[in-house]
Amino acid sequence: MADAAYAGKELRKLPPRITWTTRLRKDAALYTLPPQRTGKRGRPREKGDRLPSLAALASATAFQQVTVSRYGKTAATSAVAVTCLWPSVFGTRPVAVVLIRDRSAAGYDLALVTTDTTATAAQVIERYASRWSIEECFQQGKGQAGLDQHQVRLWHSFHLYRSNTRLSG
Repeated sequence: MADAAYAGKELRKLPPRITWTTRLRKDAALYTLPPQRTGKRGRPREKGDRLPSLAALASATAFQQVTVSRYGKTAATSAVAVTCLWPSVFGTRPVAVVLIRDRSAAGYDLALVTTDTTATAAQVIERYASRWSIEECFQQGKGQAGLDQHQVRLWHSFHLYRSNTRLSG
């Protein structure tokens, strides 16, 4: 699992046994899986037709109720999983896009993407929610070290900040 900022072409190099789950960007260009080979000469297609935007995809797709455990609570939410391609990030590797509808009556509230196409929508949601404890750990660690201040983006600033605040180490 990772933040959406890490979604880039380097993920094409992931071995097949490693799965990746992250938020999906709203402007992601998604495609259907490539059609079956026609038997004609020439290179086969690597991707199918372009899918509509996520908002249009959410309005045209039937959501299902799933029960998920996240953030210490078990609750029902609406979700749908679509298997497709995100070629700009994962190349020809199929991905599952999970659209989640919690509060909105139409559209979607959150879009996740995973290379684990065998996982259910509920499993993907729970997997993504489990990273919250990791984020909290990072935030607390930065706070204890004095790195949570916007003034300490440079190494010199960090040492100056520590000497001025007399943090015990």
